[in-house]
Amino acid sequence: MKYDDTNKGALWKTQEDYRVVRQGKINMDGNDRRVIAVSRKNAQGQSIISLYEEIANIKPYVSTNEKSPSAKGLIDVRKTEATKSIGVWKKQKQSDGEEFWSVAISEYKPKEENDTDNNDLDNTSVSEQDDSIPF
Repeated sequence: MKYDDTNKGALWKTQEDYRVVRQGKINMDGNDRRVIAVSRKNAQGQSIISLYEEIANIKPYVSTNEKSPSAKGLIDVRKTEATKSIGVWKKQKQSDGEEFWSVAISEYKPKEENDTDNNDLDNTSVSEQDDSIPF
């Protein structure tokens, strides 16, 4: 049986040749989009610049449940009815201990008014809060 990786993924440390060289906003169809430019090599070894658009903001998530994610956030898909939630778990490969972030995407469920969880999610990026990643 083939593994179903729909709405799942992993984030690893950047490769040595990946380097953020510019950041800013690009307005597309009246909407400002946060973008970074990354210098890297393509498959043929040529230097290129790739543009990446911000798709989500994640913040540390504290829970007593060991199966809860280390961080949570929202994915901006430009349509309120299509907004997704994102969870991030800090993990290590069993073979060599290399750390990575496991990522899962799910349907967004707005917070209930009487929910007392103090891990409110907003649209503030981790980089705006602090230059270092806090988790």
